[in-house]
Amino acid sequence: MREIIEIRKRIERMEITEVEGIFVDEWIRRAEKFVNKAAILLDYFEMRRKVKIIQKTYYVMHMAVAVTLRDLGIRVPKDESEVLSAFKKELIEKRGLDPIYVQVWSRVRELKSMVDENREDEIPDEEAYEMREYIRRLIFDLAKIRAEEKVAVPILNADQRINYYIT
Repeated sequence: MREIIEIRKRIERMEITEVEGIFVDEWIRRAEKFVNKAAILLDYFEMRRKVKIIQKTYYVMHMAVAVTLRDLGIRVPKDESEVLSAFKKELIEKRGLDPIYVQVWSRVRELKSMVDENREDEIPDEEAYEMREYIRRLIFDLAKIRAEEKVAVPILNADQRINYYIT
């Protein structure tokens, strides 16, 4: 990079007025090599971002449902399949939450298992973003249920929040 800047400055100051084809070919080769490395890095960081989005979406989905169930006075099971059945029974059937969230739950779980198996390259980028958006809507809908049930949201400091959501 420094060499490019130096050459550009030398050309601007008219220190270099002519160049040979070999010189140009060498810089074209270097530029192509640089662009290829940049593309590889970009792909890598986009893949890492997609993985992080899926992992966080999965975590937020579980936490939102678990906290809502607990705040409604419903025991939160430890097993994921039991959480899903409690989610269906208590929030979808009894409180009228949109049934599409069962499909979203299943798909987010599938995406998370694909990430755990290092198959994230099979996941379309758009789907990761779409599932994140569905979970945002789920959180909004859960907040409406909490408001209808008049569940108070506690005001907690950071340490209390961690313990509140974990227990």
